[in-house]
Amino acid sequence: MACSESDEEQDRLSNLSDELIIHILSFLTTKESYRTSVLSTRWESICTKIPNLDFELPKTTNPMSSKAIQSVYAALLRRTENLRKLRLYSDNGCTPYDMHLWVSKALDLKVEELELDCRSVEKPTLLPLRLSISKSLVVLKLRGRTRPRLNFSSDVCFPSLKILKLQFIVFNSIADDHIVSMILLIFYLIVHILRNLFYMTA
Repeated sequence: MACSESDEEQDRLSNLSDELIIHILSFLTTKESYRTSVLSTRWESICTKIPNLDFELPKTTNPMSSKAIQSVYAALLRRTENLRKLRLYSDNGCTPYDMHLWVSKALDLKVEELELDCRSVEKPTLLPLRLSISKSLVVLKLRGRTRPRLNFSSDVCFPSLKILKLQFIVFNSIADDHIVSMILLIFYLIVHILRNLFYMTA
């Protein structure tokens, strides 16, 4: 029996290496990439190795039944491979608890670049305390109602961070403890950069 054209196409895909397939999927959106997981168990496994994840969560009145939220949980909690980049955009699309848990999981996966854009949420998202001592984090971009905190018990703050971008970070008052943390964060980064420049020129 002659093979159909679709069977031949499937055979061509089967002959590709996982690395090449992952490279091809990198040109698609995260949502499009994960749609390929229905092809086979191999493709389902490949999807857990995509290095960059980008999620946009639209406004919802019922986070418990949101398919967008469920897709983020499915992608992160099943993953064991390290993560290069995670971007999360939410316009009242999830709860602060969801965002906190996802960032915590990303830290477990040694995320290198983290970008959070939280808009119009009722309560600010308090980021995990261990974010400030992550050795893998190189880029941190925060926008909207997110609040980083510093681990004052550690002598090192953001040991590997090279890029910090803050936009429209909202605080309750000038006496807010998180403003103090933010000022200290910027101070630590300046000291870290100057120290590196000193060693490079020494």
